[in-house]
Amino acid sequence: MTAMSTAITRQIVLDTETTGMNQIGAHYEGHKIIEIVPLKW
Repeated sequence: MTAMSTAITRQIVLDTETTGMNQIGAHYEGHKIIEIVPLKW
């Protein structure tokens, strides 16, 4: 009898919503993450 491998690979992607980008300065400073949604891939 031969053993079969039945491994399942799953990926979870996180989609984020933020309060927006800065007009002046670094785009990642001064805004906050307001929502994180996991997407089952």
